[in-house]
Amino acid sequence: LALTTAFLRAYFHSRVATVEDVERLLGVPVLASVGNVRRWLYRRRMPDAAMAAARQVLAFAERELAPRVLHVAGSSRDEGARTLAAALAAAAQQRPGRKVLVAYAVLPVGPARDGALEPMDLSGLSFEEVRARVQAVAKTADLVILAGPPLARDDGGAYAALADASVFVVSGTGVHIDV
Repeated sequence: LALTTAFLRAYFHSRVATVEDVERLLGVPVLASVGNVRRWLYRRRMPDAAMAAARQVLAFAERELAPRVLHVAGSSRDEGARTLAAALAAAAQQRPGRKVLVAYAVLPVGPARDGALEPMDLSGLSFEEVRARVQAVAKTADLVILAGPPLARDDGGAYAALADASVFVVSGTGVHIDV
């Protein structure tokens, strides 16, 4: 009975599981899809898949939107938004003469924090303080990558208002909130 109940619950649960699900639910194209990254690999260095996805997202954003501030968020913690933000910053920094800043609502650890860029820590600040800092650095940087808090948090969606464009990182499994 327990196995049958678990199977039926999983079968009828309306999770976001594929790229097509995301495109259908949001009505927007998926810019990049990152495969499953093994945790042991992630602990050692930035995954190649994250860098490839970051290059795709950055190329699209620069071609179509030319943002000065690019917001990145997931629906909940540990979906890869901070990793993508770090990869976006690393990819953008590879262009010579470009000043790139990455700002985190919650600082990452491990490879997401490794690299040549020193992140701006926004944790513990009020939303108005975050707004003032982002606006100030956007005047001097070519690109600001703003890794906002998860959208499931009360103030999560407000950070998108600080940016010219947003990237929503959706995990292929385990998304339990309405998109």
